[in-house]
Amino acid sequence: MKKNNGPPKTAQLAEITTLEIILLAEDPSYYGAQRLITEATQSGIKISHLNPFDHQFFLDNTLNSKAQKELVVLNRITGIRYDEFDLSLSMWLAQQGAKIFNPINAIVATRDKMHQFLLLSQNKIPIIPTFSFRGKVDASLIDEIQNLFITSIPELDKQNLKYILKANRGNKGIGVNLLESKKSLESILQTFWGMRDQKFMIQPYLEGGEEHRIFLTQKEILGAITKQNRANDFRNNGHFIDGIKDNIAALPADLISTAQAAIKASGAFYAGIDILRWKNRNYVLEVNLVPGFELLEKVTNINIAKKLINSIVENTKAQ
Repeated sequence: MKKNNGPPKTAQLAEITTLEIILLAEDPSYYGAQRLITEATQSGIKISHLNPFDHQFFLDNTLNSKAQKELVVLNRITGIRYDEFDLSLSMWLAQQGAKIFNPINAIVATRDKMHQFLLLSQNKIPIIPTFSFRGKVDASLIDEIQNLFITSIPELDKQNLKYILKANRGNKGIGVNLLESKKSLESILQTFWGMRDQKFMIQPYLEGGEEHRIFLTQKEILGAITKQNRANDFRNNGHFIDGIKDNIAALPADLISTAQAAIKASGAFYAGIDILRWKNRNYVLEVNLVPGFELLEKVTNINIAKKLINSIVENTKAQ
């Protein structure tokens, strides 16, 4: 695909009379970026790529005199850099009148997984029990973690309990570790303490559950799959999974309502909601505001990119 050079590195917004999309992404060759560019172009919408980490903007006390009501910014930055320059740029573009998808406040609230779980818990949306801490590690801490998990979910097998160590920021399964025992957990926590890096959270491993990815907007469900991890890999993310198309009408009503409650609580316009169904209970694993959809499109034959572009255009025109 020929690269669209997009706007100049120091953005000077001209008056826009028809809807235009700026796609914020580090690499426009990724599947999701390519699909969004293709579908927007085929719909007659002007779209350009901008890498926020190779960009500048100027700020003073003046604003663009012409409100850019039909400029849309699609922020597809995951946040794994721990660099929020994309949010600063999005805020600047919003000051010029651009409409940001997903909304900046939703990205801020959910980019860090621990913050996201706090938000979900506050809104009484079911999550897997999660432990987060800072400080030294010893055997008593490991015992405390185990006891808290068992108290929260009594069905867990105390003697054979496994643990998930998950980075606060990550995508496609990177930064997720399965630990087979208390000793393994203690060892890796001591290692991270020695490195002065404790930006992670700990959860019990709920073995044997069924994980669903539901891709939706605030108004409708665009598609859903049941994730299947590949042989010898526990991660249901990114390159580590296959999937089966879900018949949305046949999914349990409480699964759908959980996904809808999660996106509402996040403030996102669209999201990929990962939900684990374990022993007839739902646990939200993640509200992903930069969801990939390659597997979803290939498994379901649903044109997710086109549906998303259309939903964003309709929402923008309605404002």
